[in-house]
Amino acid sequence: YRHLLEARFLFYLMLSHGFISIVDSMTYGAKMLRANPNQIGNLGMSLPSLPEQRAIAEYLDRETACIDALIAHKRDLLALLERQRAALISHAVTQGLNPAAPRKDSGIPWLGEIPAHWDVRRLKFVASINPDTLPETTPKDYTFAYIDIGNVSSDGNVSDLQEYTFEAAPTRARRKVSTGDTIISTVRTYLQAIAYIEDNLSNCIVSTGFAVLRPRESVHSRFLYYLVRSQGFVDAVMAHSNGVSYPAINPTTLAGLWGLLPPLPEQRAIAEYLDRETARIDRLKGEIEASIDLLGRYRAALISAAVTGKIDVRGALSW
Repeated sequence: YRHLLEARFLFYLMLSHGFISIVDSMTYGAKMLRANPNQIGNLGMSLPSLPEQRAIAEYLDRETACIDALIAHKRDLLALLERQRAALISHAVTQGLNPAAPRKDSGIPWLGEIPAHWDVRRLKFVASINPDTLPETTPKDYTFAYIDIGNVSSDGNVSDLQEYTFEAAPTRARRKVSTGDTIISTVRTYLQAIAYIEDNLSNCIVSTGFAVLRPRESVHSRFLYYLVRSQGFVDAVMAHSNGVSYPAINPTTLAGLWGLLPPLPEQRAIAEYLDRETARIDRLKGEIEASIDLLGRYRAALISAAVTGKIDVRGALSW
């Protein structure tokens, strides 16, 4: 059919809303939806003349390239903002907010020099680890939302939780959390699944694949969260993880990692500063992500309009 059909036009036709909707309507299966290739091959379609197909394909090549370049630029901005966010956290929790403060050698390679009045302490002296567990005597009908590793994004957001009864829940659903706790993944540590437990998550149960860190009396809960999110601490967790495809760190080993502890008022100031600045960065990221989504939808609509003849591409100029 090469004398009737331009390959690039067919490519764009198969990306159009109409074609995708038809294929979607033909899918079957519960867990893995699929369509019969023979049914797809027997679909009828209206084709413009070959010269017009070529014109449409050339137009869409040009226009989608412009859109894709803009999307790529915005994705680069997102990556830059994420690096800025990580650097901001790491600097604040290891260097403080006063660049003129006297310094001392921490004695810890990844920390280097730190403010002279700060303490260097192992994590177990900064937080209690896994303080509460759901007992096996829990009533079978006890219902809770469950946080697994996959529910925590690399930037600390928790989403897509499922509710379970104790009887039906995974056996790893055992760690209890309270408002102000921090959870950090001890399995698949490369995912950097670290989250702060807000009020709305305080009645959740989390996987035993997390360590639950509860700040001690002299520790500000948000400072603790940012401390374990700092790049140096994350790198230390990774360095002490065992395994290649499924790296994990023993909670005892995690408890022995080094951290920093400024005076409580300074912890509070650092946490408030980071809350404010990371929120600003997250707003910018949200705006960029929304614009990427809008561009993606515009791209799809443009393809559908062009291949169905709703726009005349003859003589069209790129924008």
